[in-house]
Amino acid sequence: DELANNIKDSCIGMLMTSNNHSYDTGFSGLKRTARILKENGLEFTGTKETLSDPEYLVKEVNGIKIGIVNFTYETTGSGPNRKYLNGGAIKQEANDYINTFSYQRLEKFYTQAQSVIDGMKQNGAEFITFYMHWGEEYQLTANNWQKTIAQKLCNMGVDIIIGGHPHVVQPME
Repeated sequence: DELANNIKDSCIGMLMTSNNHSYDTGFSGLKRTARILKENGLEFTGTKETLSDPEYLVKEVNGIKIGIVNFTYETTGSGPNRKYLNGGAIKQEANDYINTFSYQRLEKFYTQAQSVIDGMKQNGAEFITFYMHWGEEYQLTANNWQKTIAQKLCNMGVDIIIGGHPHVVQPME
């Protein structure tokens, strides 16, 4: 709770909350984080408190409407219709509360991404931003998955992709 207050006091206005640690404190922790952020007037994308929360934001900045969404990679696991983060299973009821993608089910992600892009545009977005939590830690270059997904997202109309997770700076294209 105090961290949310400090973030607000530091003038940070928006957070990306979908990452490989989003579910570290379970479903109740995931939803509680979203609730605390809302209570502090902090906008975020990537996770939800309720299913009716949007999966993306459209913000007007200097007269331009920018669509913003955040996704994180899933890890592998064994279970139908289950998502896994950091090797741990997510409760099936929590699946739709975290924006994720699976390297093994990219067509499903591309369908979801197109739906998000279309929704952003319907809400007036003129510029589309995807924040992707992906890649391999401490690798100084993007892997083939990142390159493949990035190109596909660009082909779908994404204007900028910002990536995180490797803990090092990777090249920009």
